[in-house]
Amino acid sequence: MAQHSYTIAGNIVADPKFRRIEANTFFTMRVAASRAVKRDEDKWDYYDQLYLTVECWGDLAVNCAASLGKGLPIIATGKLVTHEWLDGNGKQQSRVVLRAQHVGVDLKSHTVGIKKVSEVDVTPAEDVTPADGPVDNVGEEEGNDLVSAATGDSGEGEPPF
Repeated sequence: MAQHSYTIAGNIVADPKFRRIEANTFFTMRVAASRAVKRDEDKWDYYDQLYLTVECWGDLAVNCAASLGKGLPIIATGKLVTHEWLDGNGKQQSRVVLRAQHVGVDLKSHTVGIKKVSEVDVTPAEDVTPADGPVDNVGEEEGNDLVSAATGDSGEGEPPF
């Protein structure tokens, strides 16, 4: 049975993470999307907030690392996948992520410059392995009730990749 593609349009809410895992490159970003309703001339109300981790692999990961950062509005299309793992207590854990096939900056409020991949100097802000640091830093924003989890010896929270 074919799996459907899903599209999310929203803002990157935490510093993205770029990693090398063996021969692969891996990029993750936490995206917040919501329905906005204009209340007054310059006031907006936000409803139905969705926070989703978007992961990219290979060349897409490298290009995202060179192009994207916290606060940018993006549009990502891909497949929903479930990551499952056992935590340090042997308890089954899982989370759903969007494995992106296409990512772009939302041009509704921004303009971009275009460069061929061969012209791009990929210098990601952070290059860590999963054991070196957090997988997600969600919940850093004030008033955000989301759970922030990291990898480590405790085995709590995140899958080991």
